[in-house]
This record gives sequence, C-alpha cells and structure tokens, in this order.
Amino acid sequence: MKKIKEIIKNVFSNKKLLFIVISIIIIIIVISMILIFKDKHYSDTDYLIIDNKGTLIGFSEYNETKDMLVKYDNKGERTKDTYSKKDTLIVLVKRENKEVVTLPKEVKSIKKGLFINAEYINTIKIDMDIKEIENEMFMNSTFKKIILNDNIKSIGKRAFMNNVYLKEVEGKVERVEESAFENDVALKTIDLKSAKEIGNSAFKGCNSIKKLYISKDIEKIGKDAFKYLGNRSVIYIENFKTKLMVEGKYTLGKTTVTIDNKYFK
Repeated sequence: MKKIKEIIKNVFSNKKLLFIVISIIIIIIVISMILIFKDKHYSDTDYLIIDNKGTLIGFSEYNETKDMLVKYDNKGERTKDTYSKKDTLIVLVKRENKEVVTLPKEVKSIKKGLFINAEYINTIKIDMDIKEIENEMFMNSTFKKIILNDNIKSIGKRAFMNNVYLKEVEGKVERVEESAFENDVALKTIDLKSAKEIGNSAFKGCNSIKKLYISKDIEKIGKDAFKYLGNRSVIYIENFKTKLMVEGKYTLGKTTVTIDNKYFK
C-alpha cells in the first residue's frame, strides 16, 4: 500500500510523468468508445435503392463511419455494406421506427419478390404512379396497414394474400382480383364502395371483417369472394340486384346481407 502511495505521489509531483499518464488514460478511453460504438454509428436516414430504370431493388441505411450504405434484405437483415453508385439512384425513405415505408413516385416498378415474406414493415404507403398492384407483389408480409393513393384502381391476384397481421386498407379501388386478400384473418377495414369487380375468393377467410359496403355499381362478384367472413358480419348493399349477386354464389353462413341506401349517400 505504501509503495502505491509513493508511486501516486511521484506521478503527481512530476509534471511530465503526470502528462504521460493522463494522455495514456485518454487514449484508452477513446479507443474503448470507438470499439463500443463502431457498429452503432448509423443515422436514422433510410433509403430505397432504385436502379436507372426506376425499379426498386432493395433498401439501405447510411453508415456515417464508413460513408457508405448498409444494404438489407426484405426481412431487415444486413447483407452487405456496399452498393454501386453508378447503377443506382438513392431516394430517402420516410420511416417511423423503421416500420413505416413510403414508396414515392420515383419508384416505377418493384423487383419481383422484394416484398414477399417481408417481416419488418408495419405500414406501407404506396405513392407510386401506378394504376395496379401487381399479382403477388406483397404476399405473405407482416403489414398491419396499407395506404393506397388515388391512382391505384386495381389489386392483382394474391397481391396481399396471407397477410395475417393486416388490419386496415386505406384507399378506394375499382377491382379486387382473385384471392387478393385471402386468409387475411386480422383484416377489419377496407372500402369497397367504388368497387366494380370482386374476384373469386378475394376476401375468403377474412373472418375479422364485421361490415362491408358494396354499391350498386358492382358488375361482378366472384365465387367464394366472401366465404368464411366473420360470424354475424354484415354486408351492406345498395340495391336488390347486388343482393342477388352476393347471395346467389355460395352460402355465407352467419353473414347477413342487408339493403340499406343510407351508407351510400
């Protein structure tokens, strides 16, 4: 103990030695901080990777320490820390807690399969200048909410099939194709007042839906479109012709079909 006290006394009495000791301590602290935070120096700025044809090919996050982008797959797993600047256009993605993704007008198309089985997106807002969601584009994903722009008129075959966490679709569409929302067991809200065509099995197995509204402008309702809707759910329609279209295709079980014009004014 006496030796330690003597060493400390000598250090503080010798300015040069004290300077050296303090410098060593500072260097150790700085190196420790770099080692601890070297993999955490990522900003909250997220990007879409778009090729020169306007096709969305992936996602990235900016790495401030390496001045490059960290690429992720559709499940949010890091794949590599490089990308080709000459082949891609980087566009800012608006996210909240990395769960809300906006697809802007700069995106003209989406790489096939990019969003299939996507597990990290809570809400997807589609601002793309497109008229149709392509077949199977977002199948088997974990979206809870989908926001469609006014340009989108059609939902393709199996586009959102097996999205078991999906609760809400915001926006109006004219055509919902075969099995577009089949087995979306959590779906509660979707606006079909502008729909002119609903395909086979479009909402089959959507047993959380309690109310649906279908106007007299509907031209086609496919087989099993509403099969296995929720118990005591109600389909509100605008006229008797629509009632025949709905009830004439299959047994709806406990689902009630009600003519009530007040919902379409």
